Amino acid sequence: MAHDEHFLQRLDRLSDEHLALALMLYREPVFVREAIDAAGIGTAPERVSIELTDRPLGPRVLVARDGAFVTCLSEGMANGPWPRIKRSTLDVAIGRIDRGRRLFDEAEKRSVPEWAAMLRRIDEAGPWMTREEIREYRVVGEVTPLHAPTTMLQATRRWLALQKEIIDVPIGESLEDERMKAIWRLGWSLLHNASISAMSAKLVAELVAEEPLPHVKDPLALLGAMAIAPALLATQAGVFRSAQMTFRAGKVGLAALKHTMSLRAGSHLEAMTLLSGLTTHAAFGSKTRAEAEKYLRVNKPADDAPEPKNLEEALQRRAQTYRTYGGGLLDDMRANPESIQRVLRATAWNCLDAQARERFGRSEDLPSELLIPLAAQSMVGFTARETAPVSMMLAPTIASAPPEELYLPAAHKKLAFAKFYEPEWLWGWAYVAEGISGLHPKKEAKKGTVSEGRNAPCSCGSGKKFKRCCGA
Repeated sequence: MAHDEHFLQRLDRLSDEHLALALMLYREPVFVREAIDAAGIGTAPERVSIELTDRPLGPRVLVARDGAFVTCLSEGMANGPWPRIKRSTLDVAIGRIDRGRRLFDEAEKRSVPEWAAMLRRIDEAGPWMTREEIREYRVVGEVTPLHAPTTMLQATRRWLALQKEIIDVPIGESLEDERMKAIWRLGWSLLHNASISAMSAKLVAELVAEEPLPHVKDPLALLGAMAIAPALLATQAGVFRSAQMTFRAGKVGLAALKHTMSLRAGSHLEAMTLLSGLTTHAAFGSKTRAEAEKYLRVNKPADDAPEPKNLEEALQRRAQTYRTYGGGLLDDMRANPESIQRVLRATAWNCLDAQARERFGRSEDLPSELLIPLAAQSMVGFTARETAPVSMMLAPTIASAPPEELYLPAAHKKLAFAKFYEPEWLWGWAYVAEGISGLHPKKEAKKGTVSEGRNAPCSCGSGKKFKRCCGA
């Protein structure tokens, strides 16, 4: 009772506008403890003061290290030797707890079978996941923020392991239709999990960067790996989502892109994927635009530059070359914004089947609100010489859109590209992923020749066509 009386007496040091906040901190010490943790204050100080305004010597509350109330300090009163916690830090702490309570309430609304059904739908929806569904599944990323990226990385390993199954099919044969569809459903689940991760990208980035997972020595490289994962499908749909993840992760996402560019720019697909995220930050970032553009504004390595002395120097030079390309791409985008819209419309139109095209008549009559969701489901290969520039031109526009806008509304669900695969394309994508993963490297001993033609069995004895083996 005496403690309550002391608190009430000291409230007269505060103005009316700060009374509610002071009362909340008194009644809910959990907010105080969260603010102390967020401020990074160690266990040494017995007390800390929490600012109730943005002014350094504005009204404050003095609390014990365990969160218990001590007293109120009016504006201008001496703070003593105690460390201060800024109002912005307090707001973040309150926001985290409020978010946690809200998410707990949201999670309580769903039964275990309902959660299981949602996760099963992610795995089985294929291209027919709708905007309404993916918006509802935001809760998966918010309640368990590491679920989606963890599932995505696991799916990536399974996806890469399937490349050998695809590539090793004997000449003249093919996988059964249902098996091919199952493989593509796995690929689409990877894309869906990437979108769910993008919805809570900042939270995922904070968790990985601030509280590294066990055995993770390089959190930024882990975030970079998460960003690259959906692009391993080597499709436009994958690279758009890769760029979106790191864009929505804000400053941490940009740091991961820059860090990973010098470590994993060893393949064209990886380098272009990282570059798509960098150009998105440079084109549409709010707090990251200037830094991203500065990173891209480098000179191309001179043609007569000395040969790299080691792998690290080689990767740095390769990264510099791609960064130069990114700067030029940024200039082209700004100089020709109308061309981006033309390419976006053409890409969306190409994602429609003949029946849907007949329904709309001309590409010019395709509603503008359908352009991004149609283009974002494009399964066109990303790495081909003729399609990579198109993908890079579209990536910032599509990646800067909210994740749910990459999906068709339920009313237009039937416009989703219904054909899961083209066998030749699937093999080509498998080969790209095989080269990146290094899971099934070709042996140096192979000495196949083209003497019998590119479609003839390779003379190395692998049983594959020459064009798919030593001639690849």
